[in-house]
Amino acid sequence: DKKVELILVGDSRKAKEVTKILAIELGIHHCYDFGGNDAIPLFNETTKCCRNLVIKNTTVSNGLNVLRS
Repeated sequence: DKKVELILVGDSRKAKEVTKILAIELGIHHCYDFGGNDAIPLFNETTKCCRNLVIKNTTVSNGLNVLRS
């Protein structure tokens, strides 16, 4: 049983609160507040690194990458 989590980034507190309410209604396990608009460049770089790690570490039985950038 996998739990879905959500990361929120941006300055709007109202948007984050509405998103959290909707996320709970959709069954999201937990919401993490990554910060305001100033954190967006860091968030983008972090997610880019994570995607690259998944791409490099996700293979099928024939050795080909499942995900491609």
